[in-house]
Amino acid sequence: MATVGAVGASALGISVTATGAAASDVTPPAVTRISGADRYDTAVQASAATFGTGVDVVYLATGQTFPDALAASAASGGHGPVLLTTPSALPALVGSELTRLHPGRVVVVGGTASVTDAVANAAGSVASASVTRIAGNDRYATAAALSAATFPTATNIAYLAAGGSFADALAAGAAAAGAGPVLLTPGDALAPSTAAELQRLRPQRLVVLGGSAVVSDAVFAAAEAAAQASTSRIGGADRYATAAALSGATFDAPTESVYVATGTAWPDALAAGAVAAHHGSPLLLDNPVAPPTDVLDELHRLAPSSLIAVGGTAALSAANLDALTGVVTSDTTTAPAGGSSGGGAPAPAPTAAPAPSTTNPYAGRVGLSSHVFWMNATDAQAQLATMAAGGVRQVREDFEWGTIQPAAGQWDWTHPDNMMTAASRAGVGVLAILDYSALWASSGPDRFYPPASNAAFATYAAAVAGRYGPGGTFWTSHTELAPQPLDGLEIWNEPWGFWFWKSNPNPTAYAALARAAAVAIRQANSGVKILIAADVLQVRTDGAIVNWFDNVLNADPGLGQLVDGYTVHPYPDPRTKGPMDDSGDIRWNFARVTLVHTIAVAHGADHPIWITEVGWTTAAVAGQGVSEATQAQYLHDAITRSIGSWGSYVARIYLYTWGTSSASTTDLEGNYALQRSDGSFKPAWAAITGLLQ
Repeated sequence: MATVGAVGASALGISVTATGAAASDVTPPAVTRISGADRYDTAVQASAATFGTGVDVVYLATGQTFPDALAASAASGGHGPVLLTTPSALPALVGSELTRLHPGRVVVVGGTASVTDAVANAAGSVASASVTRIAGNDRYATAAALSAATFPTATNIAYLAAGGSFADALAAGAAAAGAGPVLLTPGDALAPSTAAELQRLRPQRLVVLGGSAVVSDAVFAAAEAAAQASTSRIGGADRYATAAALSGATFDAPTESVYVATGTAWPDALAAGAVAAHHGSPLLLDNPVAPPTDVLDELHRLAPSSLIAVGGTAALSAANLDALTGVVTSDTTTAPAGGSSGGGAPAPAPTAAPAPSTTNPYAGRVGLSSHVFWMNATDAQAQLATMAAGGVRQVREDFEWGTIQPAAGQWDWTHPDNMMTAASRAGVGVLAILDYSALWASSGPDRFYPPASNAAFATYAAAVAGRYGPGGTFWTSHTELAPQPLDGLEIWNEPWGFWFWKSNPNPTAYAALARAAAVAIRQANSGVKILIAADVLQVRTDGAIVNWFDNVLNADPGLGQLVDGYTVHPYPDPRTKGPMDDSGDIRWNFARVTLVHTIAVAHGADHPIWITEVGWTTAAVAGQGVSEATQAQYLHDAITRSIGSWGSYVARIYLYTWGTSSASTTDLEGNYALQRSDGSFKPAWAAITGLLQ
């Protein structure tokens, strides 16, 4: 088995005519940025900047998931662009670009669940072109079918990548450049459709993208046997190193142009792949936290005359683009010759996110509910890095008891380890919620009943603190990671509501649970901040208006001395009410945050307040949802009022929520997210980043 790192193109039998120009001979590259308002617009802008009217072919794929577009980027071979669409409606700007291009044909990639027949017909109509759909029964079969339709005879090369994540295959379209397909496979077993296509294709060379943790050695061997080809592996420490290694194994230096796109999301990179292939140029990936060492080294080697950034400044910052440009003319690379992390060499030390500005009052104090706990470390890091690029450096995550301790005496740290690995690499702090009951320990039939034993809950709380707090065992056993200890531990989520503390909230029972957990946490790791739930009122099934926080402190007058802060979720009632509206009873307004402070002071237990959840849904439901513009204004105002007006006692505010909205416009819970169902950002993201950057 051959493994290729960031070495010369000769590694794949390609003649290398130069190894890079001396810095003194290199002119700074001309820099161009191609970007649009969203992923659909960016793909259109990339097409318009590259392809003229009468192009041979246009590939049309869904903009909601990556596999179809990934295969299309390679199949295009630079002969036409890859455009994106929503499943059920062709965006107007995409239709206009199809009209301008007037292609010989339109190839729709994926089944009708990805791109409906109505969209396919509309595309053919505006393009005045024939339409062909290429699809299989899954992503692997679709990629194989596209390969068979594009490459009817044996090819010089084929690429194989894991189909479960876009990470390692992003740059493959540019490298393939029409010479061969990109096929997909599960990481642990070669897909039958992929095996059959390799047997038919019989490429001279097969290149497996990514390390053995992504595409196993067993899959490598099975693919090699199916293709009957010389097979090698190109993989680096991460997606950035893999793309740099692929460039190093494919492209001679110096080169005319290099394309660069963010590696944390797929749309910009896949649109760039078809464009880069048209120009015979490599595609490199940027990490929003900081340009990766491997990428800087490869860019220095390539010494391009022009550098084309695909994507807006939220995806690829001006500072990162300056760093990428500057390395081309620097006298030395960022690592010793041959010292790239590709090819199994040691990975570079992790780069922490730049420290928040000390002159920005909001920096370091605004976070998001992130919902990345269930992702693998690479995908979680990609999401966190995108947040960090926008200035959000704190997230709130459920560290659910039943996931971490599925049975008494049995521990599974897979998901929290992935979470904290991603947080370290992205330079993002984590507030962990200790919730809810593990089923085996619940006092009721589901996890939303309090635990039968506070001692069992305390054991779980102590284990999390001891593992991930300052100097915790996770950090001491993972010295390759820059320590990013927990920002704090929040004891239970919304115990004041009947939905998460059944059958009704109980301040006395919660106070006892919080005390047991706090004592155990202090013993396990004295450096971890402990937060308890402190909203003003209970929400009960009987509708009774009963105090919450005041009753918690009455139940245990010494509890306030054990903890470091209080959490509040000041959603207004009605939900359409904004954070600046103080009309009516303050107990149902955003401003009830001030009441929490007053209660704490009255009990002689004053601590910082953490607003750990608040948001507004854009669902189209009268009296419940607001417009996207209003959501943006409300989130902006919530930040400025919390930190600007109440900053002397409000430590943090976490907005709800990161992620993609529901496709159903009437789904209340599903439309709090900052992204639309198509993945484009709502105006709220710009409102947040505008305050933080």
